[in-house]
Amino acid sequence: MSVATSELDALVRREHTQPHAILGAHPVDGGVVVRALRPAAVKISVKPSKGKAVDLAQIHPGGLF
Repeated sequence: MSVATSELDALVRREHTQPHAILGAHPVDGGVVVRALRPAAVKISVKPSKGKAVDLAQIHPGGLF
């Protein structure tokens, strides 16, 4: 599930009216996509209940992973 750049920009500006529709964990195609807003972070990892931690890719320079 991709997110429009305009929505990501609104999240970074803290103007998005429904941030949790994008942020957090969401089911996608038999898996899960996780998005987080951490403006000061250089790296973020998610630890699933089973398996190893997974590094999130930064999808917006404003700190969206």
